[in-house]
Amino acid sequence: MSAPSGQLILRRSLRRSLAVVLPDPTETQLLRCLLHSGDDGRRAWQAWCGLVGDPKSAFKGERLGQKSLLPLLHAAVERNALPLDAGVASWLRATYFREQMRGNAYRRVLDTTLSGLGVVGTLPLVLKGCALSDTVYPDRATRHSHGIELLVRDDDFGTVAARLPGLGFSAVRRHHATQRSSTTLSWQHASGLPLEMRARLFDIPHYAASHEAVWQRARPLPGHAALQAASEDALLHVCGNASMSGSRVSLRWACDAYFLLQAHVEFDWPLLLRSVEDARLGLPLSGILRYLREALHAPIPASVITRLDALADATDDTGHEVATMGALVASHARMRRIIANDPDWRSAGLLARRLLVPSAACVREMGWVGRDQSLLAFYLRRPSQYLGARVARLLSRRPRIAWSRVPGWQ
Repeated sequence: MSAPSGQLILRRSLRRSLAVVLPDPTETQLLRCLLHSGDDGRRAWQAWCGLVGDPKSAFKGERLGQKSLLPLLHAAVERNALPLDAGVASWLRATYFREQMRGNAYRRVLDTTLSGLGVVGTLPLVLKGCALSDTVYPDRATRHSHGIELLVRDDDFGTVAARLPGLGFSAVRRHHATQRSSTTLSWQHASGLPLEMRARLFDIPHYAASHEAVWQRARPLPGHAALQAASEDALLHVCGNASMSGSRVSLRWACDAYFLLQAHVEFDWPLLLRSVEDARLGLPLSGILRYLREALHAPIPASVITRLDALADATDDTGHEVATMGALVASHARMRRIIANDPDWRSAGLLARRLLVPSAACVREMGWVGRDQSLLAFYLRRPSQYLGARVARLLSRRPRIAWSRVPGWQ
C-alpha cells in the first residue's frame, strides 16, 4: 500500500486539531455535575472535586471565564444535595443571588431596548441570552447573560442603528463586523451592557447560508417585543458558534445545547441536518454533537451522528482549513499547542505551515481579505495581526462590563 499523500496527511491533521474546542476531562466532569441529577450528578461532583481540589480555586487562570457557571453549580449543589464546605456553599449562594440581580437589571435594559425597536420593520430576533434562559433553563437565574445579541434583517439595519442612540447606546466604532462596512454593529449601553447587531448567524463567511428560513421559522419570545429562533436554529447557532468563537471557553454553549435538547422532546432532526448541510457545518458539528451525545448523554440519535460524519467526510480541503482556523479562535489556543498535539513530525510540520500561511481560498472564506483586496498585503501583515490577537486575549481576561453601573444594581 502506498504512503498517504501530503494533502491527505494534512487533512487528517486539520481534522484532529478540531478536538481543541471540546471540553477536557476536568471540564467534562464539571458539566456532568452541572447538568445531571441523582447518582450521575453526585459521581461527577466527586470526580470533579478530585481533579480540582478546592472548588473556589478551580475558576482561576485559564478557567476564569467559567465563573459564569457558578449559579448553575449552586443549583446543582441544591438539587443533588452535594456535600460542601459551609464557606464554599455560602460563596456559591452569593453568586446565585448576584446573578439574579444582574439578570433583573439586564432584562430592564433589554425590555426598554426591544420596546424602542419594536416599531422598526420586522421585530428583531434575540439570540442566546434570555431567549435561552427564559425558555429552556429550569431556572433562568442560572444562565449568565452578558450582552444583547440581535439578528436584524438587512432592510432594518439603518433604522435600528439610528434608534439605538436614543435608547442609551453609543457606537463602539472599533468593532466593525465583516458583514457590512458602512454600519456599526457593536454598541454599548450607558450601563455598560454591550449590544451586537447581526445580519447572519455566523461571522465566518464560509458558513453564510441563507437565513430567510430562519426568519420564517422564528416565533414570538414570551414576555418581550421580539422574536426567538426555532429550537433547531437555536441549536445550530449555539453549537456552530462554539466551533468558531470564544464562546467555547466559558462552556455555556454546552449547557445551552443540553437544555435546548432536554426542553424540546420533538426535535426536528431532519431539519437540523438540512441546515447543517446548507451552512457547510458538517465537519465542526460532527465532533461537537458527538461530544454532547457521548460525554453528556444528550438525547441525540445515533443516526444523526452518522449523517454528520458523512457530511464531515464530504468536506473539501478548504472546509477543513476553515474549520481549523475557526477552532483556533474558539479555543483561544496557542498555535504551538495545536501543532504539538499532532502525533508525528511530518503531519505536525504540514499543519504548522498551513496554520502560519493559510491558503488563499481559506483566507477569503474566513473573510480576512475581500475580493478586491491584496492577498500579498494580508500575508505580510499576518505576523503583526497574530501578535495583536495575543495582546487582545490577555486584555480580554479583564472584566469588560461595569455591571455595578447597571440601573438597579447594588
